[in-house]
Amino acid sequence: MERKILIQTIDQLSHTDKDTITLFASIFQLKQLEKNQQLSCQQPEDRSIYYHLDGLLHLYQKNKRPQHTPIKTKINTLDIYQPNQFFTLPHTTPSTIQLKAIRPSQLLVAKYYKIQQLMKENSNIFDILAILQEQWQQQQNERIALLTTTPAKKRYQVLTQTLGTHLYHIPKYLLASYLAISRKQLQRIIYQQLFTEKT
Repeated sequence: MERKILIQTIDQLSHTDKDTITLFASIFQLKQLEKNQQLSCQQPEDRSIYYHLDGLLHLYQKNKRPQHTPIKTKINTLDIYQPNQFFTLPHTTPSTIQLKAIRPSQLLVAKYYKIQQLMKENSNIFDILAILQEQWQQQQNERIALLTTTPAKKRYQVLTQTLGTHLYHIPKYLLASYLAISRKQLQRIIYQQLFTEKT
């Protein structure tokens, strides 16, 4: 069932033939994360492609701060993943970037070395990877544009549209970090939006 969803998603993104898509999907393995369970960015030999099936995930980096600093200010939110997204985890040494489940989540995981083996059998696999790379790049460009050219209030509005009801499961300090604003500023924006909706 999980691979069927994966096949359908790739089929919508790519013009690759169905046999190649099915072959590519066959190497993905199901991984489940409980709420608050973390996944550290892996060693180079363990690098993988992830497809988010269900739940809500938070990619973050631990910032080096003084010990007396409150823990919640030590987090730099890099991304928030919702279902039907492909992603990879950046490798850092030592590992300062981690993936955490905000809600119980299911992932499909394919290791790069298995993908490389498949490409020797079927060169059309490269077309799928190219499409996924293009999608990742587009998502990054959109986020950079959002953070650098859009006022804070508009950023929050865009995020509410993107995340929908998932938004209510994300702690405010993570939202503030993701939007590159303070928690106080985020709270002000939320109050302003609620007041606007009531009038």
